[in-house]
Amino acid sequence: MSPPRLPDFVIIGAGKSGTTTLHHWLCEQPEVFASSLKEPRFFSRDWDKGLDWYGGLFATSPDDQLVGEASTNYTDAEYSDIASERMARIIPHARLVYLLRHPVERLRSQYRHNWRRAVESAALVDAVLRPGNPYVGRSLYHSRLLPYAKRFPPEQICVVRFEDLVSEPQPGWTTVLHHLGLEQRPAPGDAYNVTVGQPAVTPFVRRLDTGGWIGRLPIPGAVRERGKQALTRLGRRPGAEADAELPETVLAELWADVARLEAMLGVGRLWERTD
Repeated sequence: MSPPRLPDFVIIGAGKSGTTTLHHWLCEQPEVFASSLKEPRFFSRDWDKGLDWYGGLFATSPDDQLVGEASTNYTDAEYSDIASERMARIIPHARLVYLLRHPVERLRSQYRHNWRRAVESAALVDAVLRPGNPYVGRSLYHSRLLPYAKRFPPEQICVVRFEDLVSEPQPGWTTVLHHLGLEQRPAPGDAYNVTVGQPAVTPFVRRLDTGGWIGRLPIPGAVRERGKQALTRLGRRPGAEADAELPETVLAELWADVARLEAMLGVGRLWERTD
C-alpha cells in the first residue's frame, strides 16, 4: 500500500487575516489541489483522527499538482508549539504561508465575528483583558510564528501581510505564487469575507442550532425559519463597541510583539503604531 498523499504547503493562519481568500484563490489555480475541507485542523485538535484520514483529504489529487490546506488554529497559542512539532515530523518539506493583518484590526474583526455568532457577549475592553483571550493571542504574530521558525528553515516560511494580498497591485499574491513555485498570474477575483451575510444570532438560538434542536422541532420549515429570524439579533452589529479604544497595556503588548517580528524578518515597520 502506497503512503498517503500529504500537503506540499499549508496556510497556518492567522485567523481573520485573509486565509479564506487565499485558500479560494489557490483552489482556482490549475497546478494546485487544495483540500475542499478548509480548516482540517489535523496537526492541532484533530490529530487523533489519524494520518490515513488526513491523507484521504488529498487522495484524489493528480500527481502533477501541489496539494495543500489551510487551518488557522495551527498558530493559536494553544496549538502552535505542538502543531509545528507534528508538521516538522510528518511534512518536513512543506512550505508554510502565514498571513498577517494589522494586529488591532485583526483583533476587532475577530471580536465582530464572534459577537455575531453569539460566541462573545462581553464588551470588547473586557474581552481583551481576559487572561489568555484569543483576540490578543492570535495577534501576537511573533510569538505564534516562533515555534515554526525554530523547526523549519526560513526559505520554507512565507510571511505575507493581508493588506498586500488584497490591495492593488497585490504584491502579497505575487509573493505567495513565487513561494509555492507557481506561474505568476493575476489574482482570481475579490476577497472573501466569511462573516458577511451571516445572521447575527442570540446565545439562545446558537445553543439550539449547536444542539440540532431547530432542525428537529416538529414545525414547518417556513415557520421554523421565521421563528429563528425573530430570535436573532435582527441585523444588529457590535458597532461602536467593536471600535472602542483598547487598553494601553494591550496595545503595548501587541506592538512589542510586532517589533520582535520585524526584527526576526529583518524588515522595517509592518504597520503604523495606531489603535
